Amino acid sequence: MTPMKSFAAIVCSGLLLFVIYTFASGKQYGTVSDQGYQYAKALYSCCNRQDGNKLEEISRLIDEARAREELGEKETRWLAGIIEQGREGDWANASKAVRQLMVDQVTKS
Repeated sequence: MTPMKSFAAIVCSGLLLFVIYTFASGKQYGTVSDQGYQYAKALYSCCNRQDGNKLEEISRLIDEARAREELGEKETRWLAGIIEQGREGDWANASKAVRQLMVDQVTKS
């Protein structure tokens, strides 16, 4: 095996291990702030009740918190994605996603 092929094999092996580790950890979301977690809990309740009015209220509060820089960009994006699922009427997947976000905060990778 030539040195270049050996190097390519090592790089491919490393990438494969990285992908396996990433998916094996089961985490889909990174860390959110305490306030982000509180919004997630509110969203979980809202999605389980399929309450569109409450969903819009939570969305507004999240937008305001982001404008005050109390929420990070990533956590805002994650919460907004869940809100969008609810707006589209996909309450089951919105509930599942927000539950996963909360679980990911307490499970170790």
